[in-house]
Amino acid sequence: DTITASNYVLTTYASTTYLQISYASSTFPTFAYASSTFLQIASTTPYNITSLPNLDLTEGYLFVGNNANQASATSSLFVSADTGNVGIGTVGPGAKLEIQQGMSSYATAFTSPHLNLGTSNTVDNTGFVGITYDASVTANYGWSSGALRTTNGQSNFVWKYHIASAEGAERMRIDTSGNVGIGTTGVGIGTTGPSELLTVFSATDPTLQIGTGSATSTISGLTTATSTIISGLSVGNNAALVVNQAAAANSLYIAANGNVGIGTATPGSLLELYQNVADAELLRLARNTNAYVTFHSPGGTNAPMAVKATSNGGGDTVVAMQIYTVSGSVGDVNFGSGDMYIDVSLGKIGISTTTPRYKLDVWGDMAIGTSTGTNVPALYVDSGEGGRVGIGTTTLAGLLTVGTTTPALVVASNGNVGIGTASPSGALDVFSFQACVPGDIDNGDGTCTATFYPDVDPETTSVDGFVQRSGADESWSTLRNNAVGSYGYPSSAAGEIQWIQSNTTANNWRGLKRSYFLFDTSGLPDDAVINGATLSIYGESKVDEGTAIAPSTNIYSGNPDSNTEPSLEQRLLAIQ
Repeated sequence: DTITASNYVLTTYASTTYLQISYASSTFPTFAYASSTFLQIASTTPYNITSLPNLDLTEGYLFVGNNANQASATSSLFVSADTGNVGIGTVGPGAKLEIQQGMSSYATAFTSPHLNLGTSNTVDNTGFVGITYDASVTANYGWSSGALRTTNGQSNFVWKYHIASAEGAERMRIDTSGNVGIGTTGVGIGTTGPSELLTVFSATDPTLQIGTGSATSTISGLTTATSTIISGLSVGNNAALVVNQAAAANSLYIAANGNVGIGTATPGSLLELYQNVADAELLRLARNTNAYVTFHSPGGTNAPMAVKATSNGGGDTVVAMQIYTVSGSVGDVNFGSGDMYIDVSLGKIGISTTTPRYKLDVWGDMAIGTSTGTNVPALYVDSGEGGRVGIGTTTLAGLLTVGTTTPALVVASNGNVGIGTASPSGALDVFSFQACVPGDIDNGDGTCTATFYPDVDPETTSVDGFVQRSGADESWSTLRNNAVGSYGYPSSAAGEIQWIQSNTTANNWRGLKRSYFLFDTSGLPDDAVINGATLSIYGESKVDEGTAIAPSTNIYSGNPDSNTEPSLEQRLLAIQ
């Protein structure tokens, strides 16, 4: 039936159904506003629309909003018959579901969102509210993400990968502290082919910044495993890894050629440490228990490792330490080219030799001492002339020289020993306050002009030590104790230097004349100061003068009358 009127009001008091349209199974009803293709359902109170089975809206649009007479941008719900897209807050949804509203405040992000996934119950530690993303028409293939409840309303946000599994495997998590955990599969930022757990890629700005730039920003690896930072360096002057604490120099710098600098941005070797503070500690190798440093060279069993000190002002100062390894044992140590060699297996040290024969074998000179003077070491050994030793001096006069400027003791190569002299002329040559020099007594006829030491009068025309009595026969006691006449004059031009026995009276003497060749001073230094003299007389046998008088030698003290003017201890002695 067709009824035409301005308004139709259908009502019933028996049920809540106001209008029911029934149709045969072979036809579909059409219920529409006569002047348009819209159906308006109005009420002054909230209402519901109940969809019956097999409802088909492909022939039109469904608006639910504040004004159903027109397509309003503020419609609460819009279903497009053309695309099947559903819009909430929009009549032009660009996806199967588009939700549109004005931006909410950052401060009310949770209470006024565009979409809220609510929950009607809570389950600690395993309760999950989230979204799934199918990767197949078969169930349980794809991804899921959402909130995983812990306790007391707290939760972590997790990403899970599903492959024929409803539970799936967690790949990433953000915990309540903001920490991010990434699982065993790589994550790419700026790339679809991550090569590591996290790969950051950009063709224009390949920079990764972690932290706010404060001094407490930290990159930390797990403490239960080996943590590594690997940098793939590209070609270029600026290809490097730099750790900088805004100090005067980079704390750590790894150059493109592989050199590492600590305290310097221009490392000249594989590892260079630079300290700009004078007398500061540059490197410390500390130990706990039984620690050691190993120098390893893969070049062979005798491959050396060298240590060299360089100077910016000129050439290198080579210290050169070479480490040699011995199979199955501790290696020997070689400093330089045999400058110092330690034979570990034999327990010997060689200086300037790699084949030490003794516990300490020094090839060359050696000095021991703490004096700053180079010529006064405590001990000096000279190997240049068959081995010589100096104590307190490097100026050697024999096999052994003791002293500083003037040698105190010298042992010559011929066995002579000198005290106070560098060239001993006898088995023992003492030169100091006493000197051992040749002596002589002349009882022959010596009317010559010889001068002997001691001589306080340096005349050249006198005979020293001349003693004379008269030509008369006198006893020895008279001659000895009553010297008269020219007894000991120093300036005679000539005189007999002999003693004369009386030819007529036994045990009497015609006169006593004597001359002593006391000391030959020619071997003494020119600046020698002689302050004393001692005459020693040695005889092997008595000599018979052809008379009945038994010869003998006696030492007597005469009256001090000589040209030396000796002290009491230095008086000349008369000889019988």
